[in-house]
Amino acid sequence: MDGVERLQYRFDRRQLEEIKTVVHNSAIEGARKTSTHDCLVAYLITVLNRCMENPIQRVTNVGSYRHVAASFIDPDFAGNAIHVVCTDIHGTLPTDMAGISVAIRESIIRWRDPALLEKWLGTASHLMLEAANTGKAMFFAPREDVLTINSNVLIDWRTIHFGFEQFSSHFTAGVNKFYLRMHKSNPISGVQRFTRDGIDISLGIPRGMKQEVLDLVEGRF
Repeated sequence: MDGVERLQYRFDRRQLEEIKTVVHNSAIEGARKTSTHDCLVAYLITVLNRCMENPIQRVTNVGSYRHVAASFIDPDFAGNAIHVVCTDIHGTLPTDMAGISVAIRESIIRWRDPALLEKWLGTASHLMLEAANTGKAMFFAPREDVLTINSNVLIDWRTIHFGFEQFSSHFTAGVNKFYLRMHKSNPISGVQRFTRDGIDISLGIPRGMKQEVLDLVEGRF
């Protein structure tokens, strides 16, 4: 994608714990209920916002679901292509790590409500079917103020190692602006034993901003 470059970074267990501790020690209500994942995303947003004139205002999480009997939807179909969990569309994100983490966690809890999910999936499915029937295609264009997360942290892809547990690595193709991919850490080349509790990230950011972001992240640790 023009004007975009890939930022890749590995957060080990110590770094993840440090980030989560900052959030959980906050006096903000609900901060201690946030996950390590929520805290890491919030931290990345604060770093990006320090490097940009216009801050990230919303977060969307690509979600999956099961056993939801909405219109046009088989109840056992996993439709993560159309289930988009969004923070408050009528407001903006807080500016601090704890506040952002809580906003993300609250959005996930809200969109797990089966009644709300049925309405959303029925509407989204109708619009997508209508588009397909009229020869149109869905285009999820990036937005300057939205960070989109497609995470597979809970799926340990390293369990598929083809008989080479310490050496098999997995990657995803493509890069898009403010599109964040997160996975369990891959093995490190040449290292016989590696930590299994780190998180690798891949994020498309505006070209020319990469070194500034890395300097801020590495300076923290």
